[in-house]
Amino acid sequence: MNDDVTVAIAHFADIRIDVLMILDSGSLAWTLSAYSLQFGDDFRTPAGTGTDITGDGAPNMVVSAYSGGAHCCSTYHVFALPPEVKQLAAVETHDSSGRFVAYDAQTALVIETGDNTFAYWNIYFAALPDPTILLAWNGDAYEPATDLMATPVPSAEGLKQKADAVAASDQWTADQMDPDLWREMLDLIYTGHNELAWEFFENGWPHGREGKEDFRTNFRCQLAQSPYWQAISVMNSLGPNDVPGDCSSNTGY
Repeated sequence: MNDDVTVAIAHFADIRIDVLMILDSGSLAWTLSAYSLQFGDDFRTPAGTGTDITGDGAPNMVVSAYSGGAHCCSTYHVFALPPEVKQLAAVETHDSSGRFVAYDAQTALVIETGDNTFAYWNIYFAALPDPTILLAWNGDAYEPATDLMATPVPSAEGLKQKADAVAASDQWTADQMDPDLWREMLDLIYTGHNELAWEFFENGWPHGREGKEDFRTNFRCQLAQSPYWQAISVMNSLGPNDVPGDCSSNTGY
């Protein structure tokens, strides 16, 4: 790092707040406060201070901020370091943590996180489906990298076996459903296999159980609330007609 730049995080335990300070040639260039701050992400990844994170050959810095709420919320601040000190992005991952990873032939590090749109939707938080989202730097912002998220078509036999197991699961009770049903559906949709997701739904819903069409509608309503919905819909060639016009029944509880 340039000798004229000083970066530090001050921890104030008595008031439970951390403060980031970036000094450039003795002047305060940036400050940031949160319940908890740390350099890098929540994992031991290559996102160390001074690393080229955005792939442009210049040094960067990641500062992770945590709001102090119940398992929420995390924000990852990406900074450019000298010759120009500035914040490039503040990526909110809400209930999910994030990590910066080298992915395939990408020169920039990719943020791997999860979409927790379905948190508390028909299930307690610890069991929530959290499909993987990859966010890539496009020169101006981080956006879903659906080309990296897409996977080959999975085995039809393997999916049928999983669906049969879900349909026969003892997780289905009078007022509870097996979250593995929509966990697998989301994993399929977020890897570009929307049609297979609905085939899995047909096979995984227990024969004769009521509420099937309500689930279909409410699932589609909930999915459309995702902050990544636009990218996911394009990835799966979905359109406006794939979002129900009336979502008033989607309480999720």
